[in-house]
Parts: sequence; C-alpha cells; structure tokens
Amino acid sequence: MPGGEWAAADADSHQDRARVITTVSTPDKAELSREAGASDVILYTKQDFVAEVKRLTGGKGVDVVYDSVGKTTFEGSLDCLRRAGCWHCLARPADRCRPLT
Repeated sequence: MPGGEWAAADADSHQDRARVITTVSTPDKAELSREAGASDVILYTKQDFVAEVKRLTGGKGVDVVYDSVGKTTFEGSLDCLRRAGCWHCLARPADRCRPLT
C-alpha cells in the first residue's frame, strides 16, 4: 500500500527480516515502495493482487494486511490473509468497508 503508514510498516518489518509485499496503483508508487525496501511490489490496477499474493506465498497467504485503500480492496485483502491472519484498515471513515460478522 502506497501511503506513509505502509512505508513505516515496511521499514519496521525489515528490521525483523519479514517479507514485505506491497500493492500499489501506479508505477510511481511502485518505485517508492521498492525504494522503501519492499520485497515484492504488485501493481493492483494491472494484476490480480490476490492471485499474485497467493503465488508469492505458495498459496498460504500473508500474516498481516495493512489496507490503506478500504472499500475497493477490502474483500481481496481478506482473501490474501493466511488462516488466523490479521487485517488492519487504515482507510478514511468515508471509505468504510462492510461490517465483519
């Protein structure tokens, strides 16, 4: 995710040797993400980010998702999680997702 929150999470994660996969909407944001140290960058406007995350993780999914987009990526973000993974929504209140039940 391209926001400042993701860049901070990216830097912190690398100190623990985590693999960081980011999704971005533009090539410029992809470059910023790579410069911040992302292990893998997915251009979600051109690629199926769920399929790509599954491919990159051997079908397991990721431990945590930081979703700074919200409504339009909500379902896909949940689909990227491994079983018992953690999803953090950083989106604006106007972009709220459906309630989880």
